[in-house]
Amino acid sequence: MKIKIIGSGFAGLSSALYLSRNPSNSITVYDKFNCVQSVGAGILIQPSSME
Repeated sequence: MKIKIIGSGFAGLSSALYLSRNPSNSITVYDKFNCVQSVGAGILIQPSSME
């Protein structure tokens, strides 16, 4: 299945990671920025939140 995700924020990237578990999915993530930028913040994801 071809899947397009708009936005590479926390929800978009988490969705892409989850959906990529199925090898039949083809995922493309779009964002308004064309490169990765550091904003001086971090996100910690506990293992229990990934279940």
